[in-house]
Amino acid sequence: QDRSAQSNARNALTAEKTVYTDNQTYSSSSTTLTGVEPSLAFVADEVPGAAGATNEVAVSVSTTTNANDTVVIGVKSKSGTCYYLKDVAGSSGTTYGKDSTCPATNGTLPTFTSSW
Repeated sequence: QDRSAQSNARNALTAEKTVYTDNQTYSSSSTTLTGVEPSLAFVADEVPGAAGATNEVAVSVSTTTNANDTVVIGVKSKSGTCYYLKDVAGSSGTTYGKDSTCPATNGTLPTFTSSW
């Protein structure tokens, strides 16, 4: 249950990194992201799982240093836990968070650490 959701989050991050490589910005556009990874259902700025889509991934993009250089990805597992990934382009790496209350990807998020 949880591993499937975590896998979807990692696949979504791979799609985002592809978009970033091509455009030098992350994207929250479902059309753009689905074009890269069609097996996932991308939604922008939402509570993970709220749309009820199969393989749903919530995505929010923001600016840390350069325009749209930060992405937060959220997924909800069948156990009810939400898993989050945060990546800042040019930083030392991806960070991870999880929360049973499942905040929106553009809301007050859990603490991010080096692992789930």
